[in-house]
Amino acid sequence: MLPLSFQRRIQSLLETTGDKPSLVAAREQLTERYRSKQGTERGGFISSSEIIAYVAARLPATFASIEAILPHIPLKNISSVLDLGAGPGTAALASALYWPECQKIHLIEGDAFMSEISQSLLKGLPELQHRQVSFQKANLLSVTIEASYDLVLLSYVLNELAAHDQKVILQKAWDSAEKGVIIVVPGTPIGYQHLMVLRDLLIEAGAFIAAPCPHHEECPLKEGDWCHFSTRLLRPSFHRKIKDVSLPYEDEKYSYLVALREPVPRPSARIIRKPLQRSGHVTLDFCTPGGIKRQTISRRDKERYRLATKAVWGDGWDDNFTNEKE
Repeated sequence: MLPLSFQRRIQSLLETTGDKPSLVAAREQLTERYRSKQGTERGGFISSSEIIAYVAARLPATFASIEAILPHIPLKNISSVLDLGAGPGTAALASALYWPECQKIHLIEGDAFMSEISQSLLKGLPELQHRQVSFQKANLLSVTIEASYDLVLLSYVLNELAAHDQKVILQKAWDSAEKGVIIVVPGTPIGYQHLMVLRDLLIEAGAFIAAPCPHHEECPLKEGDWCHFSTRLLRPSFHRKIKDVSLPYEDEKYSYLVALREPVPRPSARIIRKPLQRSGHVTLDFCTPGGIKRQTISRRDKERYRLATKAVWGDGWDDNFTNEKE
């Protein structure tokens, strides 16, 4: 959940702007451009109002998705993080909160005003006290990354770029990562398609895919289906106002990859759809090294049933799956 101190800073940013109708209009323009390009590009910001509207409308949801992904990264003692295409600093903040031992956080953002916004939101934040947080305004395609970092984050940025540019930036991220790279994209069919191309490139580069995939085989999902997950967030008041909605929550769909330098233990399967709970049984859909598997777990199987009733979409699962494709 977004820290209250951070929420207050966003609220203050909105109050300083003062012109709510222009922010609502800017948010609607952003939404329309996003939809017209089928989610492949944000298309760049054309005004400061659009950037502030983006922060208010999208930051809570992107933070929630990253917060949901971080527990699936099987690494400890993360001391440094690089956030490429950092936007308002969403992924950097989520990572710093998850790894309190992380002392070095560097954000690179191409838009000058967005970089200013991230600094106004993060500098002096109580949750980041005693951390070394630095900001750089630079084009991701031309920037030279001098230092290395334990983790490099590419959060909701590669989906905004052409395929060739995605590959260039992914290579920079991988070269700069001591332990691994985390990629997050919208949970749309085209977001998933882009992610599968990047997955192949990472495997060719020697990366170990730690999540969500429980294997390095070709994705077993059939055409028309795509790997994505969902998290529910409670909408802050500013989020409801900028989106002009009354519902207190929102579901954010996302896709992601965790690519590491070294192999780590990973579950034998991943729950890829919302579990179906019925009277006396639970049905789970898994991605496994042998393909997509469906299991119905009865209450008679007490221990597995107990685990199944607590399982959620996106969880890892350990079981005796075979490698034979169905």
